[in-house]
Amino acid sequence: MDPKVVDFLDKLEVGMRHNETEISTWIEAEICGINGCFGDLVSNEEFLNKLKKQFRQKPIGNLFKKGLSITQSDPNEH
Repeated sequence: MDPKVVDFLDKLEVGMRHNETEISTWIEAEICGINGCFGDLVSNEEFLNKLKKQFRQKPIGNLFKKGLSITQSDPNEH
């Protein structure tokens, strides 16, 4: 398997595991860092970018439900 794909998936897994933690335990830097965590993940493979987008949306939706939001946008969002 391509090492870049493995690296992408490894970093995506870290973000996914973080997303599973209770949002009430997150500090502001973690909330704002959602874009940094997922925004830095860029691949030449479109399906990996779509996968990233799906996992990025979950914490944003959970924050919205709690009345919170992030203030930065993902510069790599397609």
